[in-house]
Amino acid sequence: MVIKQWREQWLLLQEAWQARYHQLQPREQRMLLFAALILPLILFWFGLWLPLQDRHDQLMQTLKTSQQQADEAVMLAKHLQQSDRQRTPEVATGSLLSRIDKLIAARHLRQTVKQMKPQPGMDGKQRLRLSFKPLTYAKASRFLLAVEQQGLPIEQMKMERQESGYVRLQLLIGPLP
Repeated sequence: MVIKQWREQWLLLQEAWQARYHQLQPREQRMLLFAALILPLILFWFGLWLPLQDRHDQLMQTLKTSQQQADEAVMLAKHLQQSDRQRTPEVATGSLLSRIDKLIAARHLRQTVKQMKPQPGMDGKQRLRLSFKPLTYAKASRFLLAVEQQGLPIEQMKMERQESGYVRLQLLIGPLP
């Protein structure tokens, strides 16, 4: 019953549109047909294709960034494994704070340091708590590699993922060996 009413309404509407369409000039009829053909294409292009393309590009960029991070992690892991085997600690020169400060300055990370705070340990030896503002994963891994190359023990480390390609790094560097 409801379907029959809808059908009747649709037929009345269709008759009214046809009557209106036939009253138009031939030029206006062609423009209306052109608009009827082009409108679905425009809706498809701007409503479906472009958003899908943007999402695809975003995912490809995320994939590229993740692949770079994975490559950096593999390189860092290989280096750490090799250095564990052939470790010859450097002679400590200067305090822990000054050595870390030199590493930070050499890697141009001074503007990303959020906190650098000495902390006395239970054993009476000095430790250093270090936290960074969001920085690229590549810079963070290179800094960790430099800390390891200096022979400085990292007692605690926390690395949180931020927006694409960035991390927030927090370290507790142990006393000098």
